[in-house]
Amino acid sequence: MNNIKVSTITVTRNRCNFLKNAVNHYLKQTHQNKEMLILYYSDDTQTCDWLNSLTTEWRKDRNIRIFKHIPFEGI
Repeated sequence: MNNIKVSTITVTRNRCNFLKNAVNHYLKQTHQNKEMLILYYSDDTQTCDWLNSLTTEWRKDRNIRIFKHIPFEGI
């Protein structure tokens, strides 16, 4: 049963504190085969700064991927 992959998709805009909380809850999950996908808006500088503070290696080790949404340009 542990081979089932669980994906968490988080979309945020100007809610950095909620995003930090969501990431912390994701990290506390005991299921091993998991990933977190974060989509944030390009005009959200606080979230952008916080996400940039997380190193690529740290995100990779925890299977967290980040996507920046630029309005009118698609994903």
